[in-house]
Amino acid sequence: NVPIPPNNLGTALGQTTVSDLARSAGISEQELLAQLSRVLPGVIDKLTPDGRVPSNAEVAARFSA
Repeated sequence: NVPIPPNNLGTALGQTTVSDLARSAGISEQELLAQLSRVLPGVIDKLTPDGRVPSNAEVAARFSA
């Protein structure tokens, strides 16, 4: 998976979501999008082994381990 350009990520998430996440994280919207654009591909890679979307139970199990 390749990094997602921050402006594309912002469009995909929507302004309200970006604003809420940035406020919760205590960082600017630009910094939030920059950081997410770098780490999100790795998260997606780990959550979709073999290119398969896992079930909700599988996702929950990975985050609780």
